[in-house]
Amino acid sequence: MPRSPRTRFPIVLITILFVTLTGSAGAVSTSYWLTDEYREFLDGAPTGVSLLEAGRLVLGPAPERIEIPEVQYVWGAVEGRDGVMHIVTGTPGRLYRIKRGDFELLIEMETQDLPAIAAGPDGTIYVGTSPGGEVYRVRVDEDPELLCETGDGYIWSMVWSEAHGLLVGTGEMARVVAVDSRGRMEVIYESSDLNIVVLATIGDRVLAGTSGDGLLLDVTPGQRVSVVYDSPYDEISGVVSSSDGALYFSATSVDLNGMLDEFAGSELPIGNGSVYRVSGGGAIEIWHSADAPVVSLAAGPDGAIWAGTGAGGRVFSVRPSEAGLMVDLDEEEILAMAATPDGIVFTTGTPGSVYKVREGTLESGRYESDVLDAATSASWGSLSIRAEEWGGRLTVGTRSGNVMEPDDTWSDWIDLVDGSIVSPGARFLQWAVEFDRGRGSGPIVHAVEIAFLRENVAPEILRVNVYPAGRGFSDRENSAGSASQTLSSGVDVTYSINASEHSALGAPPVVRGLRTAEWDVMDMNGDILSFDVYVKSESDEEWGLMEEGLERTLHTWDSVSMPDGDYRIRVLATDAPDNRADLAATAEAVSPIFTVDNSPPSVDGIELRRNGRAIVIGASIRDALSPVVGVEVSIDYGEWMPAFPVDGMFDSRAEAATFRFEDLAQGRHAVAVRAADRAGNIGVARIAVN
Repeated sequence: MPRSPRTRFPIVLITILFVTLTGSAGAVSTSYWLTDEYREFLDGAPTGVSLLEAGRLVLGPAPERIEIPEVQYVWGAVEGRDGVMHIVTGTPGRLYRIKRGDFELLIEMETQDLPAIAAGPDGTIYVGTSPGGEVYRVRVDEDPELLCETGDGYIWSMVWSEAHGLLVGTGEMARVVAVDSRGRMEVIYESSDLNIVVLATIGDRVLAGTSGDGLLLDVTPGQRVSVVYDSPYDEISGVVSSSDGALYFSATSVDLNGMLDEFAGSELPIGNGSVYRVSGGGAIEIWHSADAPVVSLAAGPDGAIWAGTGAGGRVFSVRPSEAGLMVDLDEEEILAMAATPDGIVFTTGTPGSVYKVREGTLESGRYESDVLDAATSASWGSLSIRAEEWGGRLTVGTRSGNVMEPDDTWSDWIDLVDGSIVSPGARFLQWAVEFDRGRGSGPIVHAVEIAFLRENVAPEILRVNVYPAGRGFSDRENSAGSASQTLSSGVDVTYSINASEHSALGAPPVVRGLRTAEWDVMDMNGDILSFDVYVKSESDEEWGLMEEGLERTLHTWDSVSMPDGDYRIRVLATDAPDNRADLAATAEAVSPIFTVDNSPPSVDGIELRRNGRAIVIGASIRDALSPVVGVEVSIDYGEWMPAFPVDGMFDSRAEAATFRFEDLAQGRHAVAVRAADRAGNIGVARIAVN
């Protein structure tokens, strides 16, 4: 545990109490980190500690690591009553015999794996190759020999049956093959699925699990083949019977994309799975693994069913009424589990290892919590632990740091002092509990709660944007007259306006004076913020206050009274509404330059010329600040008709436009030309012509 003097708790029921401070939500007041549920404890790292589904930490079983040569995978193991163990590894495929701590290499395949192993009643060991589909036999005190070649590409499973001899499950043709002592083969079942990945014998029954469709089948020779369960998963990964004779099996699916993500450093699940109990009417799911495939199954020494995962290296104890995490290893995959006369053996992958677990619990263990991210630098208060010692002893400590993953920049583990955390203030914190069984059954931890106070961090304004005049407005109106604008943040704003003027020029209703500023803001403490908005022209020295005490992140104003020119908006944010005055923090940001243009374009030089019977009307338009966006012509106060740019495009502050009228009667006419700029200003000129 902490590498420092221990703090002893002499009482049986431990409760370190602290004063609860209150404050508004999100304000810089005391926060609490409570861990008291199964899923929360599951995020931590137990060593020699088990986690019961009811949310209790207790001393766990003692996994004894058996020393073997360095390998990537140990696919399976069998142990005889004489204590001699055989394991198969990959890649390359090897068969080892382990006796009294010494290991002997019996078979080595340079280009093949040995994923299947079985033991006969006389101590004979059988292994299957993949690829190759060969079965090798190793009799006691004899050299290995090739027993048969199945003709299939792969052997994935093997089991010895008292009634039927050696049974082999293959891939490529997905068959169950019985092999006698002379190597003669009899196909007792051939599936339309991909592989026979699991074989098990329950009395005289022979059960087979497939991959592809995930079927559990009864393939007992001499009986009609039947489907025990059609699972919703891709593969049946284990079959076992409990001490009371009930039948259990596991089914799983692996997400190949998730596996690729895992190799790339992602924490996304790579699969899931379930454990089922077979009943008279089918099968009932009794446990589900949501974030890891279930790849192995065995009857545990505690009388429950043990399930091993293919990610995280965890072994769970499963009962119909409760499940719990029994063992958490550094290795990634629990590839196989097998009951032995005095316990259970399980093998792992990445890297390959062998462990044996016997009945009973460890003398000591340790649990390290998940890492708390306080979001800002924080100071630590009291730690409250609800636990029972039951003749044992608990030691509690913490460490802190400013990077998410604990490394050598973190503080050392430090024990509590009178129930208070003395680790340095930082952004991240982790707590740990050491268990000492003592002379009793050992401690039980139910809950841990930590009080901490975040540092008040100033808010941050990420950007200030002032929308162009009239831009972003729709033409939706109600009976009272309104204009609606959807801001880039998705906020809809509706303004009451005088919407009596409309135009085919592309200009909006009369909203040209309305301007909207919007800003994005972030506050690490989640404080309530208020905003003051200032404005200044580029020619001024001082900022002028437009609005103060705003509670939303936008402000709309009428710019008609502002002289034409270039301006900026300044937003000042404060978290004073949620903090004491002496702790409040502020931030400010200034917008890019925006232009106020309330002056309409001028329409000059209207002239007419005849082209045959047609009349061509021409005009020159100029605007001081904004590009011209459209020009229209009206004859004798009739409807407005679009004129067209002489250079093909309205894109500048000086434009020439023409309109061709095909048949204009002789006499005097009133000609009007109006033009709009991008700011929504409209200028009109009229002349009378003969």
